[in-house]
Amino acid sequence: EAKARRAKARRAKARNQLKTQLQNADRLKKFIETIEFATWRGELARAVLKIANEPSQREEIFGFGFKGKESIPPMSQIGSLRSTVGKLKKVEIDNDSESVVTNWLKHLEETSNRLKKWGDNENSAKANLKKIKHLVQSKTLVWQKLKDFWQEPETLTTDENSLKENLWTEAVKSLFDACARAHKRDLERKQEKQEDENNG
Repeated sequence: EAKARRAKARRAKARNQLKTQLQNADRLKKFIETIEFATWRGELARAVLKIANEPSQREEIFGFGFKGKESIPPMSQIGSLRSTVGKLKKVEIDNDSESVVTNWLKHLEETSNRLKKWGDNENSAKANLKKIKHLVQSKTLVWQKLKDFWQEPETLTTDENSLKENLWTEAVKSLFDACARAHKRDLERKQEKQEDENNG
């Protein structure tokens, strides 16, 4: 009987040690996942700034351009869309009341005096809006756009697709925000240069 008690105590001790090891392994895994997520966020922040510094990329992704010293679309339109993109929560679909960006773009397209501000003509304006719509309706397009501007951090525990899914909203919002800011900065430089030429 004493022998059986000792064997039972040894099994209980071994079980407790195993539980402790598993808990420690789980804590370590969660810690590593937190570090990986933060690393991806940091790289995302760098990548959107790099891409935003390229006027050709801003035009290709969002249709932001210039006609002389004027912004196409005007900064007021970009600001309006920026606040709408700020409400983005998930990949959007057509005819969904929660698709805030898609619904904003649809309303814009139906308002001809606002639509024409998004391009040189109606066709180019519609094409520019379509680019934005594709971006907010695709799980992968934002990552394709960022591909050449970012170094994908290696991961030990977290699946790359899971990270992309969890960071999708942040990727779209931060890309739009960085491009809008860079476009505004370039517009102000163009206007200052024009003023200097006029005054000089």
